[in-house]
Amino acid sequence: MKGAGVEFDDAIQLKEINPASRTLPKADALPHERMEQREIRQRIDAAIAQLTPEHRAVILMKEIEDMQYHEIAEALECSIGTVMSRLFYARKKLQNLLRDVYENV
Repeated sequence: MKGAGVEFDDAIQLKEINPASRTLPKADALPHERMEQREIRQRIDAAIAQLTPEHRAVILMKEIEDMQYHEIAEALECSIGTVMSRLFYARKKLQNLLRDVYENV
């Protein structure tokens, strides 16, 4: 942990709670659980939409498409350092926007 909150990093799997993964709620989940899962997905969609196009691209490529740093760098025609920097700032922004969501998961 860092500072006042939990650090949003590789240990927190975005795709586990991300609507882009398009996983459906468990069939045996109670109605209020399914509604809560949909609400979380909507919050994550909205947070991702607030990222800059550059940050959104790297977060989706890394966390949803499970691409490696060098693959992302090739696709975006930038350096691995740039990919890492963009991921860091994208995760920081998502951390701030979704603090209440992932602290209660």
